[in-house]
Amino acid sequence: MLQQIADKWIAGEGLLGGVFQGASPYLVYSVTMLIGAILALVIAAHLAGIYSWAERRIAGRIQSRIGPNRVGPQGFLQWAVDGLKTFQKEDLIPQDADSVIFRIAPYLSFCGMFLVFVVLPFSNTLVVADLNIGIVYILAVSSIEVLGVMLAGYGSNSKWAFYGGMRSAAQLVSYEIPVGLALLSMVLLSGSLNLNQIVLSQSHEGFFRSILAWNFFATPFAFIAFFAYFTAAIAEINRAPFDLPEAESELVAGFCTEYSGMRFLFFFFAEWANIFVISMIAVVVFFGGWTVPGVHTAAQWEAITPYIIYGALILTVIGATWVGYRMGVRADEPTRLTKPTGDLGTTILAVVLGWGPAFTALAVLSLFIAFGLPSAAPAVIKNAAQFGVIFIKAHILVFLVIQLRWTVPRLRVDQLMMLCWKYLMPVTFVCILGNMAWIAFIDMNGTAANLTRVVLFALTNLLILKYILMVVQNLRHAKANFDFKLAV
Repeated sequence: MLQQIADKWIAGEGLLGGVFQGASPYLVYSVTMLIGAILALVIAAHLAGIYSWAERRIAGRIQSRIGPNRVGPQGFLQWAVDGLKTFQKEDLIPQDADSVIFRIAPYLSFCGMFLVFVVLPFSNTLVVADLNIGIVYILAVSSIEVLGVMLAGYGSNSKWAFYGGMRSAAQLVSYEIPVGLALLSMVLLSGSLNLNQIVLSQSHEGFFRSILAWNFFATPFAFIAFFAYFTAAIAEINRAPFDLPEAESELVAGFCTEYSGMRFLFFFFAEWANIFVISMIAVVVFFGGWTVPGVHTAAQWEAITPYIIYGALILTVIGATWVGYRMGVRADEPTRLTKPTGDLGTTILAVVLGWGPAFTALAVLSLFIAFGLPSAAPAVIKNAAQFGVIFIKAHILVFLVIQLRWTVPRLRVDQLMMLCWKYLMPVTFVCILGNMAWIAFIDMNGTAANLTRVVLFALTNLLILKYILMVVQNLRHAKANFDFKLAV
């Protein structure tokens, strides 16, 4: 995508084509790469911060306590306050540490996570670099994070950090293999290393047929490969129950024991953002990526665009009007959201959150009805819908990763290695061989393949139903202590 934008700017086309007309191509490419890096950094930083708040809230609910709830609505701004506070802490470097290695280790760990964002497709066109070797690129750059963790343990001159770094090296190097093999088995099914092509190979017309077209339902071996990938990926990013490199009860904080301030924060930036990264890769490879079920062709997108835009504007007018009314300053209305004191702050809130958006949406709606929708509207709606779909899918898996941490106890070192080498490795090899045999001997569009997809879809629904029933049972068991109103 950035390549196309840069080429347009060099040719003097596009929104900023006149600004860069006649400029050196190297300058234009540098500017577009800088813009892409800033956008990826903003997304990664905010996701990591918000996940830190979400994890503490979810952990609180699982443990029948509240979690952060003081800063912002439901404590939502706690992550921003914690980040600012940590940035202000003194950056300590142990006297006998290797200062160069100690300083660069957090940045290497962060880069290993950050570079993966470059190839993640958020929609058909919303991708920084649509590389033909996307899977290979991800496996390569994600290894940089291992180097950062190892150097942090080695350069700290601390036994706890050293143990943590060595554990991390053994764990991450081991679990990279089943991750790579599980993804390789899906590359065989999709026939491409390009992430966008992998998504396109799972697209199909019709609502249910587009869901059944996901790689997850393609073969029994793909079904198993997802669980092998997800387990190994959680271990690769040091998340519980595989968080031995930073096991607090054994190693204080493991490889980051001696870190403080901004450098300490960079390690946790990488950990929380990696939750999103592994979930996005799983969605792209196994669950159809950005494909929107039921909407496949350009004609279908043009047909539904007016309904989506007009519906969104009408809902905005209704919702914002309600908010503006509830935040009004009438003294005889007891049901307002804010106390009817008539002060300037309440009036500003009513205008900014209520009447302002309501009148703006109404004006835009009137203009669209009078003059018609812009020609670019279908493309904008298509990309927004694809972004929304892949974002929701990824965050379902993010929730599972967070819930898993507070549900399953930590493994021992020997159990961790045994799980990798005695179970996940053979399983992923079988998945590769099984998918190869399936492609060779089964017609992928025949009756047997379609029946397999239906059976795996039904089995998945049964697993989801079982999960929901278990959650409901636990909620009933904790009825005396669970607070659905999220009260203080």
